[in-house]
Amino acid sequence: KDIVIPPARGPWTPAADSLPPLPSPADPGAPTRSTLLHFRGHLPGQGDLNPWGVRTVLAKNLKNEEQIIFLAPDPSCGRLCTRSEMLQARFCLVPGGGVEGWSLRLYDALLLGCIPVLVSDDSEMAFENNVDYTQFSVKILEKDAEDTAETIRHISSRATVAKQIMLDDFSKRFMWHSQWQEGDAFDMLLKELHHKRRFMRNSPYRFWAKPVPTG
Repeated sequence: KDIVIPPARGPWTPAADSLPPLPSPADPGAPTRSTLLHFRGHLPGQGDLNPWGVRTVLAKNLKNEEQIIFLAPDPSCGRLCTRSEMLQARFCLVPGGGVEGWSLRLYDALLLGCIPVLVSDDSEMAFENNVDYTQFSVKILEKDAEDTAETIRHISSRATVAKQIMLDDFSKRFMWHSQWQEGDAFDMLLKELHHKRRFMRNSPYRFWAKPVPTG
């Protein structure tokens, strides 16, 4: 089984260079985040995405909701503009429908302190053996996609702040650096490889467990 790793996100990337360090959600200087939920991406009918996928359901139920941004890409709002919008949002939608849960949108949300809302049944996430996603994200099954707005609105302010604080801590595990740092993405990769090595050592496929005599 392959190991899922995050994309090249680090202090040198445009997403980080264009933004100051984010204060803790409990700090007075933290972004007000007046938007409840944010999504700006490809919608049904664009490109080769399945017009009957989960994004169709989301578009139908979220486009006209208050405090929710749910829009298609717009030339007037490029990547930096989109990230500025995400900085003002408490939750960021990461749907299926042609794009896996481990898309760049997820890692932009992590970097920008926006709680990811994963609407996808079967996506494999980076470093799942060492990262508890329930601490800093929201998972919604595709069959419940039409209730996304209601689900998010029922999350209390206290629970939201708790997830934001955990997100601030866990986001470091998805960042790459030019030199190894404890708890960063490279450190997580080594832990995943160690976990895989232990699995293979105990597996019935003995080729991986002991040397094979020759001659």
